[in-house]
Amino acid sequence: MSWFRKRRQAQRDPNEVTRADPGIQHAPPPEEPEPVVKQTWYLDEVQRLVDKGKIVNAIKLYRANTQTSLTEAKAYVDRLRRDL
Repeated sequence: MSWFRKRRQAQRDPNEVTRADPGIQHAPPPEEPEPVVKQTWYLDEVQRLVDKGKIVNAIKLYRANTQTSLTEAKAYVDRLRRDL
């Protein structure tokens, strides 16, 4: 019986122990992904643009970094303007 058939048999029956082929190199275990860090640098920049009166640029920057709709971005920038 070829090693291929033995391997297929072992895949079907996990209780059966077969000798591993030394030619097969197993992949290393996957590394743990790095934790996701929310990047909020753009919020300070949006606030700075609002302070300068560049409302359209502030909306563009907010939309580019949050993938929100135009309406949502405009509402956010308007809230920043009201808080001044």
